[in-house]
Amino acid sequence: VTFFESTETGTVWEHLKRSYRHLSRDVGRRGLCLQHHADWNDQLEPSAKTGERESVMVSEQLCAGLLEMAELADRVGDLGVGEECRALHREMAEKINHVAWDGAWYQRTICEDGYALCSGRNEEAKIFVNTQSWAVLGCVAEEERLRQCMESVDRHLTKPEGIPICDPPCTKFDERIGRFTTVMPYHIENGGCYNHAAGFKTVADCILGRAEQAWDTLVKVAPDNPDNPVSQ
Repeated sequence: VTFFESTETGTVWEHLKRSYRHLSRDVGRRGLCLQHHADWNDQLEPSAKTGERESVMVSEQLCAGLLEMAELADRVGDLGVGEECRALHREMAEKINHVAWDGAWYQRTICEDGYALCSGRNEEAKIFVNTQSWAVLGCVAEEERLRQCMESVDRHLTKPEGIPICDPPCTKFDERIGRFTTVMPYHIENGGCYNHAAGFKTVADCILGRAEQAWDTLVKVAPDNPDNPVSQ
């Protein structure tokens, strides 16, 4: 398979190895993955005004990918890659817990000047669902901490209408964050109930054995949820 914008070719396995090695090196001053164009949330794209940012979510996704790569390596007998991936996973998970744990949940994005989006210290956008779900999917901490961050989702992000991306939404422009803060509150990425994010949460619930919470989330996002009917 040809590499992106290159005449060089490699096997799919070589593409995968190059991907995780690149992500592991493409980090900011705190050691987390740099945020480039749209780390799932299109409105959080950094700009010249917002400065360099590190994405907690991409770092957690890298952790999930490293564990899958380690399992694949075991299956094909590439023991060196398996060991490398587990070591990189431990290293990134340690960094996430050191710089992105906010006391009861994981932050979302850390700006160049140290400002953290998704912190209990903030007036708005205190908590995002995706960095809690992906902490579980990426196995970035012991189960007790993972349960703590999902219980924070229960308290702050479980609404009758569904699972909002963040709460409370941003109501005023903040240059440190950028375009995200120009979106109307409760609309799309700025506090909207997003079924894609609810899907991540449901899988995280299942991993932790939170069957009731997983089922409740599925009911909320199903068509014609009694608390959020189609007519609404």
